[in-house]
Amino acid sequence: MPYSTSNTQHSTFCTIILLIILLTSLQACQRSEEPERPERPENVEILPEVTFAVVDDESLFFHLDTRGIVEPVREFSIVPRISGFVEAHRIEDGNRVRRGDTLLQFVDQEWRIGLEEAENRYLRARQDYELELRQRGIPVTGGMGHTSGQGDTVRTVTRTDTLSSFDERLLMNQTGYMEARIALDRAKLELSYSVMKAPFDGHIYTDRLFSEGGYLSAGSEMGKLVDFSRIRVRFDVLESELMQVETGMKVRITGADGSEVEGSVRSISPQVDRDRKTGQIIVEAENPGSRFKPGMSVDGRIFIDEAQGRVRAPRAALLERDGRPLVFKLNGNQVEWIYATPAAVTSDWIILNEPNINPGDTLAVDRHFAISHLQRVRPVMR
Repeated sequence: MPYSTSNTQHSTFCTIILLIILLTSLQACQRSEEPERPERPENVEILPEVTFAVVDDESLFFHLDTRGIVEPVREFSIVPRISGFVEAHRIEDGNRVRRGDTLLQFVDQEWRIGLEEAENRYLRARQDYELELRQRGIPVTGGMGHTSGQGDTVRTVTRTDTLSSFDERLLMNQTGYMEARIALDRAKLELSYSVMKAPFDGHIYTDRLFSEGGYLSAGSEMGKLVDFSRIRVRFDVLESELMQVETGMKVRITGADGSEVEGSVRSISPQVDRDRKTGQIIVEAENPGSRFKPGMSVDGRIFIDEAQGRVRAPRAALLERDGRPLVFKLNGNQVEWIYATPAAVTSDWIILNEPNINPGDTLAVDRHFAISHLQRVRPVMR
């Protein structure tokens, strides 16, 4: 038994030794298959990548940004003054109409008959009035006056100085002449209401459908005629900034699709919203191509001041070291550290009047926080 145990231990020991040798050989093979890595040369220079921009001599504009809603510069509600049946109309959403075009035509037979009746009553009343004048021995002279719906001219009576104004008016009332004349004027006016014409060029806006022969009630709104060849925008401005705005200031209006037009401040509201702490300004602008539609939300940039100087540079070019402002100017592939105090600053731009910075020079605007004076860099232009 002792002999058997000794042999078993010896076999186990040999097996372990063989496994160790095998693993060592495998690791050696793997190391021999890996390619050799060349050592980095000590004379290779790693240049930091820095973004640069070219400066110009453009003016610097100070502005206020706000939002508003587009309105048409002219708007006309299409509301009939009389009730009746539609003979013809052009009230369809999106229709383009010209000034003087007929928007709505009622069947006018009823009002033409009413006008003829009013003319007949007027003629009878005039005869009674003239007869009363002759009976009083007052001469009657004729004049040109009321015109009937048929184009006939109805003669009116011209008063002489024989009657006082009071007596004349009293006589007109007694004979019914005054009442008949007023009724004739009313009949003419009602006939004119049977046709509605466009007061200006524009587009029809309506969410209703109308058909010929349909009945319309007086006072019912059929839609609107809008002219947005020019637009009006109401912008809200903080009360702290409202004092900087003046009428006539230029405003750039930008739509959601990037379309832009330039307008000007037409008026400033005299009252500030107590809850919102904002005041309202009204801007008007041309609208070429009718790109801006009433109801659209737009951005407005109000230019309140202008500054000029030697060069205009991006605001990102300005850094601060040891409490002093500076910029990095590119010379070849080397940067020069220049102390520069801006003459004017906005959120996007600065004005510099340094003699050694000229329009066309290149200043670092990004990845330049850790570089130093006369350091070589790899420039990337923005």
